[in-house]
Amino acid sequence: MQFSNVFVCACILQEPNSPECSGNGTYECGVCVCNDSYYGDRCQCDETSVDAETHHDACRVYAR
Repeated sequence: MQFSNVFVCACILQEPNSPECSGNGTYECGVCVCNDSYYGDRCQCDETSVDAETHHDACRVYAR
């Protein structure tokens, strides 16, 4: 007997500048895709911000 895993991800829901992404990214399939210069799980961090160093730990990007 053989088994094959086939993953199909057809997510059509996209919400640009979503509140889920702090207004700084597109919410796609439950994940924020940040606009340029923004990062963080919810795009809450702006790499051009003067306070970027201060908030480094809160804005750290974690591998999923």
